[in-house]
Amino acid sequence: MQISRLKNFKINLLVIILFLCFQTEAQISPRIGLSWSSLGSAEPISFQGIDGGPSYSSENYHVFGLVYIHPINDWLDVETVIEYSKFNLISASNYPPSISYHPFDVNTIGIPITIRAHFLKYLYVNTGILTAYELKGSDYLNNQSGIGAILGLGVQYHFGSGISAFINPYLKNHAIIPFKESSLRYRILESGFRFGLSYDL
Repeated sequence: MQISRLKNFKINLLVIILFLCFQTEAQISPRIGLSWSSLGSAEPISFQGIDGGPSYSSENYHVFGLVYIHPINDWLDVETVIEYSKFNLISASNYPPSISYHPFDVNTIGIPITIRAHFLKYLYVNTGILTAYELKGSDYLNNQSGIGAILGLGVQYHFGSGISAFINPYLKNHAIIPFKESSLRYRILESGFRFGLSYDL
């Protein structure tokens, strides 16, 4: 029941975002750009409290994105990104008397759609949904394809040449609604800093 309600909420949020995109004032220019995310952690977590289940740690991760920002008015934007993510993870088995460690990679392609609400001239908050598909997985972790959620706080500066730069600390939870069911329900919880440049069209 909870999954069904969450799925309906995500669908309604997506419909609202798409509706707002078509209400944009013509005089406000959209922007395109590039982004890179890292400098944080990306660890699989479970909310089920699995006894004897594996534990995970993050070596590093990198996310590269192609950004499209669609202004709605002078304080609200819709941002859509096509991003490639590479996670370098370590699985540790919890079977005594010894613990074994297994490094592995997970690669995904994702499309985050978020709303940016600007305030105090240079700051904004952003939140929305992430639809991601696993390109490369591992037997050590369940499939990470699914719908997730994003929350962040950013700072943005517009240069006179039409170029803008932003820094966006964020929290991203992958596959809250998984596309593939599994007995293990681990989701990558990603937190870090996102850096980007955009250009007015």
